[in-house]
Amino acid sequence: MTWTGVTVTALLTVGCASAQNADTKATCESAISRLLELCTNHPACRQNLTEVNKAEELEGCKRNDGNNESKLECFTNLKRIEDVGACRKLKPKEEMTHEAIDRLDMIYRASAHYYTAPRVAAGTGLKIECQFPVNQPMTPDVRNKACCGGTKDRDNDNRCDVDTSQWTSPTWSALNFQMNDQHYYGYTYESSGTDANARFTVSAYGDLDCDGVLSTFQRFGFADSSSNGECALGKSTFYKNKELE
Repeated sequence: MTWTGVTVTALLTVGCASAQNADTKATCESAISRLLELCTNHPACRQNLTEVNKAEELEGCKRNDGNNESKLECFTNLKRIEDVGACRKLKPKEEMTHEAIDRLDMIYRASAHYYTAPRVAAGTGLKIECQFPVNQPMTPDVRNKACCGGTKDRDNDNRCDVDTSQWTSPTWSALNFQMNDQHYYGYTYESSGTDANARFTVSAYGDLDCDGVLSTFQRFGFADSSSNGECALGKSTFYKNKELE
């Protein structure tokens, strides 16, 4: 079945009728109004108005009032009926944050391996002090709504496009890290010191609701100062702020 704006409208109507939360119901109704407005001005959508099977998917609005917040906001702010498909792809915000947490853990483990692996200087063979990879600016830069229909989101689905060329810097290469799928976050890497004074911070920044305000997730890594000259990692801490922004 081809997904038209009116199809989504019908399914939202089913969900809105069952919504238990007044705010969610109001958001549902705003989304319906916007979709109907767009559909009225779209010949193919208008033609299929009476051909919708109201019993199909989009059950989230019925079962879990909060789970479709991002999707409903997307429907409410639609500018073209053709972009309905992008709204349907949106996940609940809580699920989107899994990307940041999982990727920070991946980068942390890669940093630990980099720090503890013995390395020598080219040409001299002398042992290089224990250290983490050099600083890396945000990749991709998600500020200014770049991944919300901006320069990093060419298909307008409110996710960062895949661009493997931006992950070839010395730091991301040293950590063997890159994003091979569309994603929500930009990542930075900061490091300082050597041996027992070495430390690093890896951060993930996202704009899940595309309002220009960034969420922050950070993982901190520190050298083990009691390792008696060995390259060993010590404690790790985690920080998050405005995680659903």
